[in-house]
Amino acid sequence: MKVAVIVHRWFEQGAGWAFAPDAKPILLDVIAALDPHMKAGREGDFRVKMRGNRCLLGSIAHDAHCLDPKARERKSTIVRTVVLDRHPSEQQAVAILNQIRSVTPTHAGPDVRLLIDVPATLATDCPKPVENTQPLGGSRRKTWRTILILLTIAVSVLAFSVAFQQKPWDGPPKPEDLRPVAGKMATQLAGWGRTVQSKTPEGVIDEYFGFLCQKAIWGAPPDSKHPYVEFVKRLPPDRPLSKRLPADLAQAVEGRWTEGEVEESLRKLVAFLEGSRTESQDSSAAADSLKRVDRLMNYDAWRNQNRKPDELNRFAIAPEQPVLDYVERFRNTASADFATVTDLMRDRLAKWQVPLQEEATPFQVLHLFFTTLQRPDFLSACSRDDKGHAYWRFFDRLPEQATSLGWTCDGRDQLDEALRDLLQSLGETPGGKTTEGLIEAIARQMDYDEWAKSAGRKWYTDGLPQSQELKVFIDRFRQ
Repeated sequence: MKVAVIVHRWFEQGAGWAFAPDAKPILLDVIAALDPHMKAGREGDFRVKMRGNRCLLGSIAHDAHCLDPKARERKSTIVRTVVLDRHPSEQQAVAILNQIRSVTPTHAGPDVRLLIDVPATLATDCPKPVENTQPLGGSRRKTWRTILILLTIAVSVLAFSVAFQQKPWDGPPKPEDLRPVAGKMATQLAGWGRTVQSKTPEGVIDEYFGFLCQKAIWGAPPDSKHPYVEFVKRLPPDRPLSKRLPADLAQAVEGRWTEGEVEESLRKLVAFLEGSRTESQDSSAAADSLKRVDRLMNYDAWRNQNRKPDELNRFAIAPEQPVLDYVERFRNTASADFATVTDLMRDRLAKWQVPLQEEATPFQVLHLFFTTLQRPDFLSACSRDDKGHAYWRFFDRLPEQATSLGWTCDGRDQLDEALRDLLQSLGETPGGKTTEGLIEAIARQMDYDEWAKSAGRKWYTDGLPQSQELKVFIDRFRQ
């Protein structure tokens, strides 16, 4: 029998889910069950028990043919899985896994081709055997009696409907199906590197609006004109007032949102991002608003449209780390532009024994490179003797703060300017060096032993300085 395959990978437009249409009703349950495995980031096969004794069988593997060029440098993975109504034997599991490994969709969303064959006993619920204690005739009489009762009920309901068709129904409204819009929101959040915790559609909707508001980043806006800060200030101050995130996402009450409320809140979010704070006649559906939000939350596209001559001090102090981490989730467009440059920086940071996570983004590498090469605070507290030592003179060349334009690096031109400023502070004229040449020149200037051998060094160098911090810090720059 055929069963639906569900796949998560990076498509051309970012991370998303592809699935057979039959799997749509259980998609959120599958995402919730897969969450711990996707967070762990370990490749390999998995088997997860789900409610009703169902089994989630699948694999996580390196996506050698990742469709998103911006995600290739992050060693992106592809997750393939199926939901079975019974736990398969080892032999059956191997056969199924071999089938799903050949499933490689090229676009997110429903795809009728995402089906594989599995044994019928795994794909359908087998009815429990019932002991037959009734004679055949009695069984038939019971069946006819049941049918007559059901027909009587049906005729009564039909008569009631005809008699009262003009009378409004005052009973509770039928719960609306929020799964489609919640699924799109979950996919969008995943593309921004945000793992969804909720297991209900309304919980996902709460998370979505809770993530796209200023309250998620700070208590009050900082007094800064930094582009990252201005990007965040476009968001609404808080999630919709009538919708507060519950303390326990797993216990969120189903049906608290209506489709109308979701559409209205999305339209207001779009209005904030576009710079409008007044009510408009916009009547966009939720799907259209989500597409507009995705476009408006692309930092690089926003920055290109809002570039203006910037004073140096606008970038002099980086925003708080939560602001940096938040905004750089939305910088997918520019990541690939800096891939070769940050590879050089990674090599240099490794030689300097500076800890760096393998999955660090290009922008995190840039930050770490520049902050490593800034004047240590403890230099000012060193003794008079230490201030005459070559160790102290070596580090005194570094700028007081991380080179200003390196914080946002909105283009290669800004990065080159930041590197030139740094190289000049180290005492070398940048000239017409390329980006790669500037990095190599900075690395050469930060080789203490080569620097100490240069002509004209007359500072005291015999013995070690008194400052322990100075001695420890110099070690990483001695090859």
